[in-house]
Amino acid sequence: MNTYHQERIWSPAQCEEAMRLANKNGFRPGVLSAANNLPEGVFPDIRKCMNSRITYKTGPDLVQSVYDYVVRINQWGFELLDEPPQLEILAYKGEGHFMRHTDWGGMNSKRKISVSVQLSDPKNYEGCDLLLYDGPFGEVEASKEKGVAIAFPSWTLHEVTPLTSGERVVAVAWFLGPQSYR
Repeated sequence: MNTYHQERIWSPAQCEEAMRLANKNGFRPGVLSAANNLPEGVFPDIRKCMNSRITYKTGPDLVQSVYDYVVRINQWGFELLDEPPQLEILAYKGEGHFMRHTDWGGMNSKRKISVSVQLSDPKNYEGCDLLLYDGPFGEVEASKEKGVAIAFPSWTLHEVTPLTSGERVVAVAWFLGPQSYR
């Protein structure tokens, strides 16, 4: 069993639609959830990006397609809640990055699967690589192809390296289960 799954799930037109909806909704500074003795808030030394949201109400086809993808590839057998999540659209500009972290633990202990869908054309930016630390198999770099999703267990250590030029935009979502570790 692989510890991640990658495939194209959105067309270029769907990527453009996600960016259009995110721009319409507006962007705010990305925050950290309360954890590791830090309060919830903006910590640009740890995470620097802008955030917008797409809900099932505002982008039903986009949200449903991510939900269908994750349910289909749930090779880990996680019990997932039967509800599509909202999509977080993250825009990395300037010196955007997100230091090594997991998406699981503390108040997020029911997160099971994390997914990231590439929206930007890789020719429009440098750096800002999504790296997964895959235990004994080493470092895995997520595809930068527009419309490609990568899904992985939420406790996987990962990071977004610093952006060196341009802008990177991705859609991310977290799939929850009724209990931790199931």
